[in-house]
Amino acid sequence: FRSRGYRPAPFWFDPLDAHAGTGDVFAAIYIVETNDSVYAVGLPQARRGQRDNLLGLDLSKWTVLREARERNEAMWSETFLSAVTGRLAVTLAIPVAGQVLVGEIAIDRLSEFIGRSPAESGVLTMILDRQGQIIAHSQVALSGQQLNFGHLPIVRDALQGRLATRSFELDGEMFVGAPVSIPQLGWIVLVAQPRIEAFRPLLSTLWALAAGALVALSLAILVAWALARSLARRIGRYATQAHAIADGDYDQPWPVSHIREFDRLAGDLERMALAIRQRERDLATSEARYRSVISNAPVVIFQFDEQGVLTLNEGKGLTHVGLVAGATVGHSLFELYHNYPQVCECIRRAIAGKPLQFIMKTRNTVYDVFLNPVRNDNGFVQVMGVAVDITEHQQAEEALRRGNRQLRMLSDCSQALIRVTDEIELLTTVCAIAVQEGGYRMAWVGYAEHDEFKTVRPMAHAGFEQGYLQSASITWADNVRGRGPIGAAIRTGRPCLIQNIASDPRMTSRRAEAAKRGYVAVCALPLTDGDRIFGALGIYSSAPDAFDTEEINLLSELASDLAFGITVLRTRIERERAEMALRENEHKYRELVENANSIILRWNPCGEITFI
Repeated sequence: FRSRGYRPAPFWFDPLDAHAGTGDVFAAIYIVETNDSVYAVGLPQARRGQRDNLLGLDLSKWTVLREARERNEAMWSETFLSAVTGRLAVTLAIPVAGQVLVGEIAIDRLSEFIGRSPAESGVLTMILDRQGQIIAHSQVALSGQQLNFGHLPIVRDALQGRLATRSFELDGEMFVGAPVSIPQLGWIVLVAQPRIEAFRPLLSTLWALAAGALVALSLAILVAWALARSLARRIGRYATQAHAIADGDYDQPWPVSHIREFDRLAGDLERMALAIRQRERDLATSEARYRSVISNAPVVIFQFDEQGVLTLNEGKGLTHVGLVAGATVGHSLFELYHNYPQVCECIRRAIAGKPLQFIMKTRNTVYDVFLNPVRNDNGFVQVMGVAVDITEHQQAEEALRRGNRQLRMLSDCSQALIRVTDEIELLTTVCAIAVQEGGYRMAWVGYAEHDEFKTVRPMAHAGFEQGYLQSASITWADNVRGRGPIGAAIRTGRPCLIQNIASDPRMTSRRAEAAKRGYVAVCALPLTDGDRIFGALGIYSSAPDAFDTEEINLLSELASDLAFGITVLRTRIERERAEMALRENEHKYRELVENANSIILRWNPCGEITFI
C-alpha cells in the first residue's frame, strides 16, 4: 500500500478482496480518506455485494481513527456491532501516508475456538474487554450476550494491571480463576474452575502423601535419633571449644573428625579463633593508644543520654576542675551545672537533635565544647561531647588584646602630647583615650589644691561620670574623706589600687554612689613634676580585679606621659609669657631712646662707643 502510492479506488478492490478471502479473519478491510470517509473496501466473497453501500461511508465517529492519526501508530478499537456482519467485531487501524488502513475482525469465532479447546472438567474460559464485558466464552451460548463481569474483584484488579490467581463467586458457586492480560487490546483472558474441582486432585494427592509421610516419618525418627546422638556428641565437643574461646582460652586443640564437613568446620573455627585473638590484641593496642591520648591531652570526652545522665566522662581536662575520670558517670548534667543556665539550654538543644559548639567557663578554666547527637538503632538519642581546654589560648588572646590596647593607648596619648596645645584639652583627650581605647567605665584628672581643706579640683573627665565627682567632694587631706585612692596617690606619690569597691573599707563613704554608676574597681595614679605632686589620674573599671601588675605599669606610664605633657605645656606657656614681656620691654626701651632729648651713649671698658 505504501509502495504503490495513490491509485483509483477500483484498483484496490481486488487486492483487498484477496486479503479478506472467505471471511475467516477479516469481515472487511477499509482504506479511509483524511476526511474519515471510506475510499475503498475489500470484502469476503459472500458479502461483496455490499461494497457500493460501504463506499463513501462516514466513519468520523470511530475514535480509533483519530487515535491512530494522533499517535501515528497501529491502534485497536473497542468492540462494536459491525455494519457489515451485524456481529461483534474489533478493528485494527494503521495510519499510512495520511490515510488509514482499517481491518475489521469478527470476534464471534473466538468463542468457537475456545469452546473447542481441551480443558479439565468444569473449566470456563472467558475473554473480556476493557470494561469487563464478555467478548467470548467457552460456553458458546453466552458469547455475544451483554454480560459484564467488571464488578468481580478478580476482573476489576486485572483491568487495573494487578494479575493474581484468586477465588471468586459466580452464580452462587465458588471458582478459582487466573487472569492473563492481552496488552495490545487491553483485554484479559480469565480461566476459571470450580474450587472443589480444582482442589480434588490435590486432596487425593495429599491423602496419599500423608499416609506415606507417616510411615517415612516413623523410619526417619528412628534414623534421626541415632544420627542425632552421634552428631550431638560431636557438636558438644565443638561447643565446649567455642565456650573456651568465649572465655579467652585460644590454645585448646580442636577435635579431629573423619567427616569432611566437620573437619572443615574445625579448620574454619580455628581460623576464626586466631582472627578474634588478633582483633582483641589490636583492640587492646588501640584502646591503650586512645587512653594514652585522652589521659595526656587537655580534653574531656563525655557522653550522656536523653535525660542528660552521663554515661562516659574521661580525659585529662577533668583535673583542671577538680574531677576524676568516671567520677560523675551516672549523674545528671542538669544537676551538675544547674548554676549555668546557658550550658543547660545547650544540653537540651543537643538532646533535641541539634549539633552545637559553644564556649563554657567553669571556675578558672575555659572549654570549647562540641556536642554531636546520634540516634541509635532503638531510636534513643546519645549525645557525644568533646570539651577542649582553651584556657591558655584564651589567656594568650586576652594578653594579645591587652597588649594591642596598651599600644593604642600609649600611641594615642603620644599623638595627643604632640598635637594638643591647651592643657584642659590635653587632660580631656587623655581621659577619653583611657575610656575608649582602654575600655574603662570612667577616667578623670584632679589637681591638688593647697587650700585649707586640701581640695582635689576636677579638671577633666570622660566616660560615665553622671555627677559623681561633684558629689564625692574629694580631698587629699589625711582624714576620712581623703583616704580614698585619689587622696592616697597624691599624698604618697605612688599608685593606689582598690580591686573591689563593694568590699574595701576605704570606699565606704562613696560606695553607694559608685555602685549606682557601675564602678567596681579603681586605680589612682599620681601626676608629678620632679619631686612635686600636683594631681592624680583616676581610672574606674566595671569589672572586679581589673588591674593587674602589667595594667598598673601601663597606666603609670600613661600618667607619667600626661604629667610630662602638662609640664611641657606649662613651660611653653611660661616661655611664651617671658618672650612677650621681653618684647614689650624692648619696645618700651626703644621708644624711650628714640624720643629722648639728650644724647645717649654706650661704650665698652676699652673706651669704644658701641651705641649712640
